[in-house]
Amino acid sequence: MTRPLAASCLLALATTLVPAAASLASPGLQEEQARQTTRPAETATDRIAELEARVRQLEGQLTDANAANRTLRDENDRLRQALRDAGQPVPETAPVSDDPTASPESLFQDLVRQYRERFADPVPDDARSRARRHAEIQAWCRDAATRQRVRTTWLVRVEELQLQAGASPQARVRVVDQATTLPVGDPVTIALSRRLAS
Repeated sequence: MTRPLAASCLLALATTLVPAAASLASPGLQEEQARQTTRPAETATDRIAELEARVRQLEGQLTDANAANRTLRDENDRLRQALRDAGQPVPETAPVSDDPTASPESLFQDLVRQYRERFADPVPDDARSRARRHAEIQAWCRDAATRQRVRTTWLVRVEELQLQAGASPQARVRVVDQATTLPVGDPVTIALSRRLAS
């Protein structure tokens, strides 16, 4: 065998054996490469699990809030009926307007209606769809907040001033119908400037 041919054979053999030897000689390197490959997938899986847990938590809070709301409405109805049965006059309230700018109650009812129309479908089962629904709800909330930024004037009756040392003044007010002066909806608490509070 000529010397150049022998050198070529040795070179070919060396290039074949060196990678194999390197891979056999460094199982730690292979394990590290495998860990680096699976780490992003594990991180994504952990994040999805966290988001699923948060969605379940929020759904539970929503269920609890809806149950509490129903309980309060039932209690309100029971108290009104008790007043009627006792011959006491039931406090009158003005009907809630369909115009969302008419009162906080009108605005709230309009938002509830829009939400129910937009998200009428049941909450999806799979994590990806739930995450997408959550993102859609967040976007809807931002959009609704932007749409509701309108300047409006309400006639209100101040029911209680809350002036505490070191705290910003607040007032519990109730919107009243301008035509009848009957209250509209439940009272709301608003922040007051110190000048207005004094």
